[in-house]
Amino acid sequence: MYNLDAFDTWWLKPIGWLGSHFYLVPISWGVLLFAAYIASSQLLTVLIIIISIPCTVLILFITAAYSPKGQFRKKNNLQDYFSGRHNIWSVVGPQYKSMKRSGLLTRGSYGIYGTNLLGVEMSGVTLPLAFIGISGCTTWIKLQRQFPHTIIDSTKDKISLNKVRTASDAKLQEVSLEGDFHANFKVYQEVDRQQVTLQILTPDRMVYLIDKLGDFNIEIHDNYLRIHSANAQKSSAHFRAFLDAIGDLQAGFKVGRLNSIH
Repeated sequence: MYNLDAFDTWWLKPIGWLGSHFYLVPISWGVLLFAAYIASSQLLTVLIIIISIPCTVLILFITAAYSPKGQFRKKNNLQDYFSGRHNIWSVVGPQYKSMKRSGLLTRGSYGIYGTNLLGVEMSGVTLPLAFIGISGCTTWIKLQRQFPHTIIDSTKDKISLNKVRTASDAKLQEVSLEGDFHANFKVYQEVDRQQVTLQILTPDRMVYLIDKLGDFNIEIHDNYLRIHSANAQKSSAHFRAFLDAIGDLQAGFKVGRLNSIH
C-alpha cells in the first residue's frame, strides 16, 4: 500500500535522532565556545564559529530532507502537511489541541507542526499521522461524544504512562480489570469514572486489544480515540504493523458502538 523503504535505511536513524534532539547542537557549540573563551584562544574561537554555522545549516537540511518521515512523505507523494499553511490544518487542529491538553502521547512538544504531522488516506478518509521525534507515531479517530480521560497503556513498550494528568491537573487512577488483561495493559481513568471505563472495555474489546493491539497504546480523551505505536519508526515492519492496526481499529474495537455508551 505504501512505500516504506525509508524506514529500513539504517543511516537515517541517527539523523532522525539528531533531528529530535536538535537542541543539543547549539548547546554543544556553546560549550565549545565557552571552553575556547576560558582558554583565551582567539584562533580556536574563530575556528569554532566558522565551522559551527555551516555545520548547523547542513544538519538542519539533512534532518529535514532525509529523515524517515520526510522520505516516507516524498516516496508516497504525501505533500500536504497538516500545517497552518494549508486548509487541511482545520482537519487536525481540534484533535491536536485535545492531544496537547491530555499530555499523554506528546511527552514534550511537537515543535513546528508541519515537520511532524502529515495526512495519510485510509479507506477513503484522511487520517493524521503525528511523528513524535523518534518516539513513535500517533493517529486519532473522531468520536461522536465526549468521554472521560481513559488510558490503555501497553506493558510491552517499556514507556510508563501512569504519571499522565488530565486537563484539570488531576491524577488518573489505575483500574484493575479481570482476567489476564492487566498483564498486557495498565488502565488509567479519571477518578470515579470506572463505570464508563467498564462500558468501554467490554470482554470482547479486551480480547481484541490483547490479540491485535498488544504493542500499542490507546487513549480516549474528549471526543477522540488515539492509537500510538512507540516502535513505529524503528523499521518498515513496525510501521506497516501500525498502519494495519489503524485500518483494523474501527471494526475490531467496535468504535461505532462507543457512541451509544451513556
